[in-house]
Amino acid sequence: LQSFPTRRSSDLSYPKNASSAQLTGLKSFAVQFNGDFKTPDAPSGALQLKVSGTPKLINITQLEHHGVAGNLSVNGQVDLNHGPAWQVHGLLDQFNPGFFVAGYAGQISGSFATKGHWQDSQRDLQLSDLNLHGSLKNQPVIGQGALHIAFNDDKHGTTTSMLPSEFDAQNLLLSFAGNRVAANGDAKHMTLDVNASALN
Repeated sequence: LQSFPTRRSSDLSYPKNASSAQLTGLKSFAVQFNGDFKTPDAPSGALQLKVSGTPKLINITQLEHHGVAGNLSVNGQVDLNHGPAWQVHGLLDQFNPGFFVAGYAGQISGSFATKGHWQDSQRDLQLSDLNLHGSLKNQPVIGQGALHIAFNDDKHGTTTSMLPSEFDAQNLLLSFAGNRVAANGDAKHMTLDVNASALN
């Protein structure tokens, strides 16, 4: 196990009266960490973490990093009981994703919120409060506006079509490296502007 020097200790708590068999199965958990995070495999800096739940229902009360990778703050919930479902809100300030994903160095600032389901009975995706800007791989990047996409179920409750049944964009702008997608309106009345001239 890798040890992490901290200003304050991290706490891992389990349900009261849990047996060793229950702990091995990890029925539920609660993790709190507030200190300096230093390891060769991740960017150093201050980390604040409050996460609880079960292996299939994860509550992210607080996830904050302030360090050499910039600033990141995330909270929300991920539900895996019937397939992925999520609700996540994030704030970034000169955040460098290259520390976590090789080849994608940059600096991104702004905010985002996303929620949705990707399950047999329900598939939808919503982006709101999208206001990101900065650079990625030495190229300018912009994300603004809101988007909602949903897919119909068949009579058996299973989503079969990959064509959206609902599509609603509100002043959506996605731009990267000279390529641009702008959309506004719903499936019946949509204004769409696509410029992909800079694609390699």
